[in-house]
Amino acid sequence: MTEEKQLILNMLKEGKITVEEASDLLAAIGDKKSRDNDFAGKVTSTVDSIIKKATEAISAIDLDQAFDINNINLKGEVNSHKDVRVDDEIDEINIDLVNGEIFVENSTESGIIISSDVFAKKSNLEDYINVEIRDNVLNIEENDAYKNFGASVKLRIQVGKDFYKNLNIDTVNARVEVADTDFDKLNIDSVNGKIIVINSKSDIDIDNVNGKIDIKNIDGALSIDNVSGAIYLAGIEGDMVEVDNISGNIRVDGLESDRIHANSRSGSIRMYNIKEITDIDLETVSGTIVVDTADYAGNIKAFVESPAVNVTEKYQNKIKTDEGYDLSTSTDEAKLSIKAKTRYGKVSLR
Repeated sequence: MTEEKQLILNMLKEGKITVEEASDLLAAIGDKKSRDNDFAGKVTSTVDSIIKKATEAISAIDLDQAFDINNINLKGEVNSHKDVRVDDEIDEINIDLVNGEIFVENSTESGIIISSDVFAKKSNLEDYINVEIRDNVLNIEENDAYKNFGASVKLRIQVGKDFYKNLNIDTVNARVEVADTDFDKLNIDSVNGKIIVINSKSDIDIDNVNGKIDIKNIDGALSIDNVSGAIYLAGIEGDMVEVDNISGNIRVDGLESDRIHANSRSGSIRMYNIKEITDIDLETVSGTIVVDTADYAGNIKAFVESPAVNVTEKYQNKIKTDEGYDLSTSTDEAKLSIKAKTRYGKVSLR
């Protein structure tokens, strides 16, 4: 992430600028990693702009030119398809894409298969995606010669090994889905788009501005830094889970990590099916916090700061202090510590 983008996100988190102002600033600095073309043109189009682009595309089609109608999408854009097979020994994969979709999945093949479908007003863009290998590192990125074409790419990478050292995905406006693959570290840096990671033994670091995030069946440390969008976690194992979300709900369904720290400035935080964990730290400004510990067998102590508190009979001991409430399920030593704080919402411990 560039220093300019990080500065803008920090200002947004500190409340110095609004989400709209942050979006305008991000558009002004352009793309990441030396993309100097107009950022706004690469972010998801509004309905009006989609209609306009479709009209322009249809009018630009040469009806006298022979082409396969099956390769034309609803926007009147031409699909250029290409498959590349990589049989080299690969430890790290880097993917850099401005606009489209990225799918990384397991394959029964021994090598790596890269399939790209490029939709643009110009045909014959089979070389739109560059594939380069250096020192066991596979780089997949757009050809600089086409960066102003406004193309959309559906990129599918099928990996043959059970484990890779690193997967780094850098995108501006794209849906990202990683499934059934393991990495030492999985890093996703995105501006706009839904992110899905399923069935992976990896340490995961996600940095996103706008979009829903779904993480399911993960074994490894997890860090999510998001500005706007709902976050859903299920079946999470690992040493540490850190979630920072400015606007959007956070839901955790199934957690066996040692610690979790989750923060949402505007949105609720809900946790269910907690089994093996020692430390829960949750904070929101204007949302509800719910922690369901029905499946947790050990003793629990909790400290709650909230204008409204609701606890079940499981929490036998309740003491009001100047700062909040001290709660516990037993006077014996606790295995789980919970801190829950909301300024304007409600905290429920079940």
